[in-house]
Amino acid sequence: MAEDIKKTIAEKLIDSLPALVTVSGVALIVLGLAGGITYSGWLPIPDLAFRVIAIVAGGAFVVGAWMWAPSRKTTRIEASAYGIRITAPREGDEVNTVDVRGTIKRALPDNYSLRLFRVYPGSSKMTPVGKATIDVSAGEWTADQCSAGGKSGDRRAIAAFIVGQSGAALIDYHDSAGKVHRQTMRELEKLTNQKRDDWLPAIPVDTPDMVECHRVSIKVK
Repeated sequence: MAEDIKKTIAEKLIDSLPALVTVSGVALIVLGLAGGITYSGWLPIPDLAFRVIAIVAGGAFVVGAWMWAPSRKTTRIEASAYGIRITAPREGDEVNTVDVRGTIKRALPDNYSLRLFRVYPGSSKMTPVGKATIDVSAGEWTADQCSAGGKSGDRRAIAAFIVGQSGAALIDYHDSAGKVHRQTMRELEKLTNQKRDDWLPAIPVDTPDMVECHRVSIKVK
């Protein structure tokens, strides 16, 4: 437990280091330009050479922090390492709402989940349809009640993605917006006495922490 706490503190300090270095660099630049802190003679820097050194050092700190920050970004995970496959439905199956099942070789990293999407042919747009429950010990996962959507005969793909926190936030927002959209359409139908087939647009792009693992083509039953 103590080691975990130490590790967490160390990680937080490392993550905040670019910001601390940037602040220190800006402070040095300001001190150099202002000739130090002259109030009450606390930290004057009257010598031009030392002022230039402070400005140069401050600039180096800022540039170094700017270069350090991108290097700390999380590396995109490799989907192949987790062996995620969809076993049901199978390629070419006709389905409506279906329990999607599959296999997995190892546990996902912290703050990642396995999500299922409905993908449209000839397009990169997709709609989230479920979140998988994973049984690592059995090497299996399940996502219940995933909707194929559309009309009978429409073609789709069901895709499994490993999704991080940014992707999860995008999915949660889309799901919330979908509920509001459906409620609005129901109210509009009451007012106009007309059936509305308008649907919330699919997600046009994915985030850097969304990695596709496997997809199967299906047909709407």
